[in-house]
Amino acid sequence: MGININKNIIIATIPSRIEALKTVLDCVYDQCDNIYIVFNNYESIPTEISDGDKITSVLNTSNKDANCARWTYFKHVEGYIASIDDDIIYPEDYMETMISKIDEYDKKVLVTVHGTRIISPFNDYVKNTRIRSHFRTSLPNDVEVPLAGGGTSVFHTDYIKADRDFPLSLSNDIYVSHLALRSSIPIVAIKRTEGWLKPIVGCEEGSIWNRTKQDRKYRLIKTNDVKKLILPFTE
Repeated sequence: MGININKNIIIATIPSRIEALKTVLDCVYDQCDNIYIVFNNYESIPTEISDGDKITSVLNTSNKDANCARWTYFKHVEGYIASIDDDIIYPEDYMETMISKIDEYDKKVLVTVHGTRIISPFNDYVKNTRIRSHFRTSLPNDVEVPLAGGGTSVFHTDYIKADRDFPLSLSNDIYVSHLALRSSIPIVAIKRTEGWLKPIVGCEEGSIWNRTKQDRKYRLIKTNDVKKLILPFTE
């Protein structure tokens, strides 16, 4: 059996970002074979985002597993998987570039455009992490990082499998990174020019990073998840 070359995009979204989601879908629709969407906290799937052709939607009214619900519902997907966010503008060559980079590493890699390093001793997700490579900025060379940005990460399922056979994090960044690290697969922030990816204006208030800084309970959960799911593979 040959390599599965299906190009899949997986995303979880919330009601306040319906217009941003439309923008994101416009960016990536022609770049992939399949798009899988989890509608968190929606009462019904929006009529303007219809299934068919490439799009498969799931309604998650309770917001169970939050941003990681994409993996709960679509862990069966195989081939190239791009985990994207509903607040980023992706360039028209995004999938082509990310897949080319994966192939450059013989598919034994998780590539990302947003990488974070962990400061030792690690006791706090906000105080003891530093962005090594923000998705908005340039990066002159590929750099290995311990923590990927889950909304800018792509991998191939021949070497990285999404499943629920271990504690599930509420953080997509931590979950995706763990998928790679537990299989001894490096996480690489890729070389690119400044502004290759751009944030969608108006989405900052509801961002997960802002919640992490402001919500002490959520911050503690993420701190403990890094200790359990990341540090054992990087120390």
